[in-house]
Amino acid sequence: MTAPVFVDTNVFVYASDNRETVKQPLAEEWLERLWREQSGRTSVQVLNECYWNLTRKIRPSCLRTTPGTSCTAFSNGIRRQSISMC
Repeated sequence: MTAPVFVDTNVFVYASDNRETVKQPLAEEWLERLWREQSGRTSVQVLNECYWNLTRKIRPSCLRTTPGTSCTAFSNGIRRQSISMC
């Protein structure tokens, strides 16, 4: 049995930011592994921070998948990243 792993904002941001040529594939691989093992956890605060960073600090053209204009579209993108809430 694998212990739960908390996933912080930076992992989601790195997985979505095309400018991070080294960190992006590592973050994507980490998220995929956590999904396979069903051991990833995050919080509503992390999702809020991630949304803010991806829509305001990082230009949408740098994102792997541009988030939609609504929270629902963004949360659907996070579900594709596949991390459970605490």
